Amino acid sequence: DLWKAEVILNDDTADSESRNSSELLVVSNTAPTFTSVTINATSSNNATNDNITIRINGISDAEGNVVTNITTWYLNNASIMVLNMPFDTNSITTARDYTRYGNNGTVTNGTLWNATGYIGGAYTFDGINDFIRISHDGSLNISNSITIVAWINPFAIANSVILSKRNTDGSLRNYQLAILATGEMQYCTPSGCNSSSGASLQANGGWTFIAVTYNGTNITFYKNGTIVSSIINTNGFTNNNQELDIGSYAGGAGSFYNGTMDEVRIYNRTLTVGQIFALYQNRTDLIHANETSRGDRWKAEVILNDDTADSESRNSSE
Repeated sequence: DLWKAEVILNDDTADSESRNSSELLVVSNTAPTFTSVTINATSSNNATNDNITIRINGISDAEGNVVTNITTWYLNNASIMVLNMPFDTNSITTARDYTRYGNNGTVTNGTLWNATGYIGGAYTFDGINDFIRISHDGSLNISNSITIVAWINPFAIANSVILSKRNTDGSLRNYQLAILATGEMQYCTPSGCNSSSGASLQANGGWTFIAVTYNGTNITFYKNGTIVSSIINTNGFTNNNQELDIGSYAGGAGSFYNGTMDEVRIYNRTLTVGQIFALYQNRTDLIHANETSRGDRWKAEVILNDDTADSESRNSSE
């Protein structure tokens, strides 16, 4: 668009001459760019006691915007994530999933994007009817082990869902992470729910990193990178064809989350304590040594974002 203004002054009795401004051409934001991704182990031995890290080279943004990196890790060419939603792009319609599965979400009932997330952007849920809906995909059915992580900043502490893959009455439930009115976290299996202890969340207390892991036998809750409780639960997983909802359950059936949420991820494995702590430190560029085994082949896919546009994706070597 090419914009200009014509101005005339008035003093209640007469008009001035008119004068025009110069013209201003509105141009599209340019997506950030980078040249390559380098992958390294802590030592040259590439041993199982080495962390794996990546370095992003040649980062550039024409407008000088703040750039965030969105990293998806692959083990033996299979993504260890089934959902990677950093909420960094300003959109009132779609929340992008950056895994190869493309489990994008539909932003529903006016869920608001804002630029002041924990990292980059975030979505704010009103606690009344806001949620993000993700259509069913086979990748979202977890059968063996799961890790769910998110940064949350609740405005009120009430029974509310962080994310859920279930139907209305709960008879079909693969997994669900929620917070309770007591401030505890709650994880639900197909046959029941367990809550954390000693992990009281606070309203308007700023950002908190929460995580839960479940391997079919033990549920472990984390707050800000530290274990708060672990509970035996052998109910396992039951697959279903239900949608995955963020901020509510069963397509907005209730228990709406009231607050801001950022960096929502689901892993199809039980992450170790060291990896959970690395994520709390925003080290999405790192795989902790405890995640690795002899013969593993790791690589990373990286996309940069500046709140309005994504760069091209680039893969590291293995």
